[in-house]
Amino acid sequence: MKRKHLRLLSAILCGAGVTSATLVHAEENNYDSYFVDSALEQGQLLQEMLSTLKANYMTLETYVSMLSGQLEIDPEEAMHYISEHISTLKDSDHFTKDLIILLCQYKFQDTELPQGMGTNWSLEGYQNYLNTEEGQRQLQYCKMYGMDPHLLFALEKVESNLDHERYVGTYDDYGNYLYAVGITQQERSNFYNENATEEEIASKKPRTGYNYQTSQIDSIPLNEDLLDDFDTNVRLGIMELNNALNISDYDISYALDIYNKGKVGADRFRNDGIVSGNPNYVSDVYENLVVPYLTFQTDSDKITVIDMTNGNRYQCIIYPEISFDEFYEQYILFTNSLQQMESDEMTMSVQAGKVYQKRR
Repeated sequence: MKRKHLRLLSAILCGAGVTSATLVHAEENNYDSYFVDSALEQGQLLQEMLSTLKANYMTLETYVSMLSGQLEIDPEEAMHYISEHISTLKDSDHFTKDLIILLCQYKFQDTELPQGMGTNWSLEGYQNYLNTEEGQRQLQYCKMYGMDPHLLFALEKVESNLDHERYVGTYDDYGNYLYAVGITQQERSNFYNENATEEEIASKKPRTGYNYQTSQIDSIPLNEDLLDDFDTNVRLGIMELNNALNISDYDISYALDIYNKGKVGADRFRNDGIVSGNPNYVSDVYENLVVPYLTFQTDSDKITVIDMTNGNRYQCIIYPEISFDEFYEQYILFTNSLQQMESDEMTMSVQAGKVYQKRR
């Protein structure tokens, strides 16, 4: 079996769990029985997928062409990039959102970071944290509330150096009172404690955020006792940052100043030079921002992409919820992989028949 066909089969079958290592093993062992059975099963699965293709679904090529126009990229090059990275979307829980993010990676792959960005952290460091258990939990909340994890992690690097446990409780290790709590450094004064009066509790409205996974508004009471919990602290921080982004109309530097200083403090600082909070907060966060673009879900059917090099914005339409397998069918049709194998007389059924005859 030629190497190019092994790679071709590997690309087609990766979503179904047949790895290139298995195929190479099959080549070296002259199509052992495991490969024949597995290939037949996967071939049958592919045919079933193709036969049940829903006519009302937009094809991948058409959808990518639309996104390419919105992102101002070449659609053919975009499709080629997707074909090279299709396996990364295998476990996506929302394929079309992750497809937009993948195309953003393509668009900005050769873009240098603006001056002052990424000087205190690296993309490798970001990926290492993202792959931790805490990083993955935070990623799920980012998807839930439409937040870009690059921005959230950069903010948390400044606030707590991504160390939640160091800032929980009432006092730190040196006996100093913790005015701000947790990985997102929630200010204790914004929350009520167990001794609060009904009036004080009523004055501190719950923090809210739109949950794109449930299509509902989530609400968290501003109870000080909740701050030590990692997941609640993260959700509170994302809701606060999203609120700042909405107030600032997604002006990133303004939103960060609002997060650090409050709306009034941010306006006084930016308009009158009156310092409250950290005067270098924006630049501190930017030093930990490791990509030249940010993506936010800003509506149920829209992702906003911000180019951090020039401030340009791109609005990308999210196609309704569709599974990886359904779009993967379109990928198979687009690449003509099955037709290539047929023209080379390398279809799985033919190979299985040859092996069957050889066994006899």
